[in-house]
Amino acid sequence: PPSVREAQDVVTVQWKLSKAGQVLGQPIVIGGSGGATAQQAALSAVMACQPYDWLPPEGYNLWRELTWDFKPN
Repeated sequence: PPSVREAQDVVTVQWKLSKAGQVLGQPIVIGGSGGATAQQAALSAVMACQPYDWLPPEGYNLWRELTWDFKPN
């Protein structure tokens, strides 16, 4: 939505991945300044971008749990 793209909010999301790059469970918002619309956009983006199969398998211990900041603009 345009209101999300125009916002200056940041949403911090955390999620876990399988070795195949699939999201395990549901991602969660753990912080940030974003409102409900920005939070939902960030959560939807995490789910829509799977599988994260571009991550190197040998680095699974480094990326099995990710925390990213999303800026919806």
